Amino acid sequence: MTVKEELLDPSRETEEERFAKLKKALESQPNHLAGKHLPYGSLFGFDYGFNFMDANIGFLDFGINTHELEAIRKLRVMQQKGCDAESKITLEEIAAKILRDETTFDLSQYNISTSTKGAREAIITALETIVTPQKPFVMYASPNWIFDGIVGSVKEARIVETFIPTADDFVEKFEFISTRIPLCAVILVDPANPLGYRFSKRHIERIEKVAEERSIIPLFDDVFRGLQEKGKRHSSSEYSHCSIIIETTSKRFGARGLGVTWTLTPKELNLKLTAKEESCLGCSSLAASVTQSLYETKYGERIQAYITANAAAFKQGFYDSFTADNLIGTKKTIGRFVHAFESMPFMTYHFEEVEPELTINLVRDLKERYGLRITQGFDWICQIREKEKAIKEGKVTSLIEREASFASSYVRICPTKETPERSYIAGNQLGTTMQELA
Repeated sequence: MTVKEELLDPSRETEEERFAKLKKALESQPNHLAGKHLPYGSLFGFDYGFNFMDANIGFLDFGINTHELEAIRKLRVMQQKGCDAESKITLEEIAAKILRDETTFDLSQYNISTSTKGAREAIITALETIVTPQKPFVMYASPNWIFDGIVGSVKEARIVETFIPTADDFVEKFEFISTRIPLCAVILVDPANPLGYRFSKRHIERIEKVAEERSIIPLFDDVFRGLQEKGKRHSSSEYSHCSIIIETTSKRFGARGLGVTWTLTPKELNLKLTAKEESCLGCSSLAASVTQSLYETKYGERIQAYITANAAAFKQGFYDSFTADNLIGTKKTIGRFVHAFESMPFMTYHFEEVEPELTINLVRDLKERYGLRITQGFDWICQIREKEKAIKEGKVTSLIEREASFASSYVRICPTKETPERSYIAGNQLGTTMQELA
């Protein structure tokens, strides 16, 4: 019997023997799952170092058990066939399977389209169909530099910038703005980035009521839905009936470069979204098989456990930096962590009462002293250079006072690229530095 035949016939082997043989057979092969036309050269992310400012999830080993090694072996057989590879499942079929397993969507009411080019490209595709010269405006919780770039790349699209710190604010401002500006679309993210607030059924009902009255299309970017605990992978998009829903695999599988994205377009909208054609059937087949393998091996559950452990360790390290004595002297800096759910790839720490300079100096000192990088509210709520300069020079106008005050009230932490041990140290450094600056 050849080595290949032995690998394909595990009937006489124990699980441990099977794992050892598969591992040895695969060790000599290149450790990537790329196709000629796919937008990734390596399946799993990048090494960002000591970084708590980026919500893209870092590298986790794939191939730690027999099930995962079997998946790698099959994928490499496909990879060797290149653009002639064929899969037993299509991108549309694996998307539909995941949605049926995890959501309450009635898929018969939607057209499903897929791509391997990521959520940004899918949002651009949708907006290119929705935006018109007569209705060019797109609203979202601003500032958000990610959506700024996406909307800015759509011909004739214009951005509605408005400060939105809560879900209630979002709905109220949408209701107000929609009567004064020719909106074509409103983009929602649940949980919101960076503040983590969530939309209720009532919020979505109010948004869709106005949207239908004024021919505005709500568009959900469901990038975080799949990171929740199995059985609880909910998004407020499930309350909608006339919204476009876009979801990518990048966060749930810690595979930023994978790019597999699906778009649900309600049939009642009579919209035909024309995405750029995929490069070849073989690469699309490989992408479908990679997604199926990651989903069926429950790799996403390991991603969730990884983020949960890091977040818990960070918070524990933070609280352990305080003693009974110094806690009394720093009451004004003691606040709270806000986490939409335990495996959310970012959380915020909100101060009770601080001067803007504390937040600015805190983030700067952490980077300079420890190489620890986190972001502050000024990176998200305002234009950082303009607002920081205004605060430092004492020239904060009434127009930006509320935004600047809110921006100084929190820092944003992404427990996505470190071990629990290093996350604990980072949390301790945050708490220690905060006390020194208070």
